Amino acid sequence: MRKYVLIGFGFVLFFVMKANIALGNEKEKRAISLAHEFVERLKKDDPFTYEEEKHFFGEMNEVSVGLFHLCGYLPNVSSEKASIPYFQQIEKEVNYSYLCELIRMFKPELLLEGANTVTFSAGETASVDEKGVECLGWRYIYIFQGKIPAIYGAFTYTDTRIVILNYNEEENTLSFPIIVNGRALLETMGLRKEKAKGYVTGKLILNENTLQKLILHMESLGQYSPNAPKKPKEKDHHLPE
Repeated sequence: MRKYVLIGFGFVLFFVMKANIALGNEKEKRAISLAHEFVERLKKDDPFTYEEEKHFFGEMNEVSVGLFHLCGYLPNVSSEKASIPYFQQIEKEVNYSYLCELIRMFKPELLLEGANTVTFSAGETASVDEKGVECLGWRYIYIFQGKIPAIYGAFTYTDTRIVILNYNEEENTLSFPIIVNGRALLETMGLRKEKAKGYVTGKLILNENTLQKLILHMESLGQYSPNAPKKPKEKDHHLPE
């Protein structure tokens, strides 16, 4: 009798393991599919719409909210509830994505021009808490771009680029930080969090020169930031030099 119970338990364990592997594979496929879609979209010269931003990065992610503050759409409010009317107004006024267009300004940093080898993979990190219990860390997508890897498996970084994208499994969206060859893309773009009296606040600061370029670029698309003078400009879908 005990033998049959053990055999039955073995079959149940096998199918549970098989189901978990299949579920894991499905999650990886979703993550890789989204990352591939974003890379292919980034290769195009057309500006990103705000709807596309929400598709790739979710609604009102931290970096996007920070850019809306910098461009004058969102004042400093005391609570998330108090900011709802401003978010509703943004939905009506904003056609193009400040976040994705900023990323597009730095596209050469993200995508390796002339790469003939591009591979996508997905994974997750895990950590152990103070009680020794394993905790799920974060999911990520690993993108390798290169021409020809150096012999013996060593990478020549002038010919390769490694991008690590964070992935929000629950919402099926990409998230920050985005790491390019070991450096945070936000840092490369000139974005950082404000420091006050030795503490890091939640307020984002963008390099003034980059901010002005972004505002002028959005104006060229016909989208005028509240913090910028509304001057009519000829439409130009090219990013500023």
